[in-house]
Amino acid sequence: MSTTMDREDCLWFLSPAKTWDEALPIGNGRLGAMVRGTTNCDRLWLNEDSVWHGGPQRRVNPSGKDSLDSIRQMLDAGNYSAAEDLAARTITSLPAAMRHYDFLGDIFLDFGHGVDPDESDVPASPAGQVLNYSRQLDLHSGVVTVTYDLAGVHYRREYFSSTVDEVLVVRLTADREAKVNLGLQLHRGDHEDPNRRINCLYDSLEEIGSGALLMRCQLGGAGAVEAVIAVGAMVTGEHARLSQAGGQIEILNATEAIIVVSAETSFYHKDPADVALGRLQHALPKTWDSLYQTHTAKFSAIFDRVQMSLGPSLALPTDERIQRARSGEADLGLVVLLFNYGRYLLISSSLQGLPASLQGIWNRDHQPIWGCKYTININTQMNYWPAEVCNLPECHEVLFQHIERMAVDGAQTARDLYGCGGWVAHHNTDIWANTQPQDRVPSATYWVMGGAWLCMHLWEHYLFTQDTQFLRKYYPILTGAAEFFIDFLVERDGQLVVSPSCSPENSFVIPNRSPPAAARLCVGSSCDSQILRELFQACVVGSQVLKVPYTQFKDVLDKLPVPEIGKDGRIMEWLSDFEEVDAGHRHFSHLVGLYPGYSFDNLALKKAAKMTLQHRVKNGSGHTSWSRAWLICLYARLGDGNAALVHIDHFIKNFVDTNLFSIHPPFQIDGNFGLTAGIAEMLLQSDKNGQIVTILPALPDAWRSRGFINGLRTRGALAVDLAWEEGKLTRVSLFSKTARTLTCRIRPELLLSGCGEVVVGLQSGISLTLSGHWPGSIVV
Repeated sequence: MSTTMDREDCLWFLSPAKTWDEALPIGNGRLGAMVRGTTNCDRLWLNEDSVWHGGPQRRVNPSGKDSLDSIRQMLDAGNYSAAEDLAARTITSLPAAMRHYDFLGDIFLDFGHGVDPDESDVPASPAGQVLNYSRQLDLHSGVVTVTYDLAGVHYRREYFSSTVDEVLVVRLTADREAKVNLGLQLHRGDHEDPNRRINCLYDSLEEIGSGALLMRCQLGGAGAVEAVIAVGAMVTGEHARLSQAGGQIEILNATEAIIVVSAETSFYHKDPADVALGRLQHALPKTWDSLYQTHTAKFSAIFDRVQMSLGPSLALPTDERIQRARSGEADLGLVVLLFNYGRYLLISSSLQGLPASLQGIWNRDHQPIWGCKYTININTQMNYWPAEVCNLPECHEVLFQHIERMAVDGAQTARDLYGCGGWVAHHNTDIWANTQPQDRVPSATYWVMGGAWLCMHLWEHYLFTQDTQFLRKYYPILTGAAEFFIDFLVERDGQLVVSPSCSPENSFVIPNRSPPAAARLCVGSSCDSQILRELFQACVVGSQVLKVPYTQFKDVLDKLPVPEIGKDGRIMEWLSDFEEVDAGHRHFSHLVGLYPGYSFDNLALKKAAKMTLQHRVKNGSGHTSWSRAWLICLYARLGDGNAALVHIDHFIKNFVDTNLFSIHPPFQIDGNFGLTAGIAEMLLQSDKNGQIVTILPALPDAWRSRGFINGLRTRGALAVDLAWEEGKLTRVSLFSKTARTLTCRIRPELLLSGCGEVVVGLQSGISLTLSGHWPGSIVV
């Protein structure tokens, strides 16, 4: 029988976490925590996705509209520095920076059991040494469990963020009567030292009823968010006692204690304290079994849709497996664990509420790096690359809702900043769906493609689900993004291009300049044209599906530049064949049409794309976790599984923390999501119409021994299970909700017999299973 120790849906350790970076994440999409799992004093770092500094802003620079023509003329004349200077003065927002995500608070649980890591100056417990310690995160259920023995007593703690009751739940038990004793403190202050407690960043701490606390804090700035945390406890045992004094809850002589944490903000509710207390009062009387079973039933049903194996697992602690992999030891199960972890993190950070930020929902800093915002020139998009193919469409919905709000703000930005119709967003957004430029960095700030790229996610959801009701709802947002560019694009040499533009976040060498100089702003980057081809194609096809006019979108589509191949055989990054300043740049923006898009539809472009990747990698590209993940996706789309695996190995060796969080560095969650998407892309691909499904398109040699993956989805609303052994496909199961015909493709060497392409007829609602023997005829 399999245990959690030899499954690839469990992280486990034989020691407590020393720091936040080693703690284990739990979340219900909106409310989350990092669980340290220490024995002397445990700590939960709390987060809630709407805890942001300040309030909404309108930041449009009033000079932008009047300067646009001058900036364009300077770029046309090659006066790049002057154009960048004028843009910095007239398009940069006032203020330049958006609001940022914030840390909610801490719960400290004082047990006095043994000595925790980094507490060597604290005397050991008089009761003796902690033995048989174990800490694990079950990805299947979303539950962290800590167990250990002390002085003949077995202690067990369980933590989860309920997807049903909207609260964090902690259960503390002992196998002997009256041995659960602890003090609970609620704090909001110092966050660097895992053991310090400095309460300085909240407004009030109230004792509510018996054994409950309520903390309130205003998050600063005009129209600031108000956040509240409510904590309560219930105890079991003949001599159990629950009390509170001095802002601390004390539990004595219990056999079992259940702690419930609720957190709310004024972003969601007019009276967050009333809602938080209501959730607390609703959950506290429930039994542990009720709280646990309703949560795990919902969480597991979503997580279990996809199962994957690459062979036997190693029954070793997760940190030991990482060290083995870094030293060159093979561990295919660790790849599966990371694939599953990405799905777990997406459920835990996106099942409800707001989209996953640069760190999902888990953040320890009051002033986080990059503001822990939504960076929409790759990072937010990468967060949701696995959503459809890995059968997590409900996790995509929080992004769609945010795009819907962005379209409202973006319409005002388009009008006020550029004098255009439709809607626009730049390279960042925040909790209030702000769409104005962020910072004053020419290689990023003045890029107008953020909203257009996000619209690809709306279209992908339609392609994967074939849900015309969804398309009808969101089609005006797609066309609104396109309408902005109908007004904003300029014609140069018979082509419609974006100006000003950039290739995020790269720069190029200005031709014929002495001494050499670099520029960022340009006319018509390749990235822009590729995104617009995807957007306008979606508008045209969407119009045909919904039977509405599309001529204006078709006219623009016909005049957009196509990807060009430069004199060195690589994809051109700019409209002119400029030389990049950084030959190993981390962004692959000029390959967006290869992945996640579809613009690279011929062998010449794919060959040039491969040369582009080889050039970038040779010169040091992929030096962040998300960049390395994008490399995996790109090589997978090219069908080069061995190259993709090289970058998976590099990812594991260089960009995985002890708790498997991807490190930029520092921690940035998009790498986890991009890796999961890349692994799925290696095993199953579908064309943009869902008419062609490619089985095992990038299966690397090292994975050929045996494996299976069940539950993946394709465009065209197809569910696929597949298995292979000894380098040969053994089973493909296909399920469609509608009767349809499609083409399945596979490399002939992966078949037991037959040709590498077969046309398959599917009946509605009936699963069809193919073996590794493929006839060259229709299968019905």
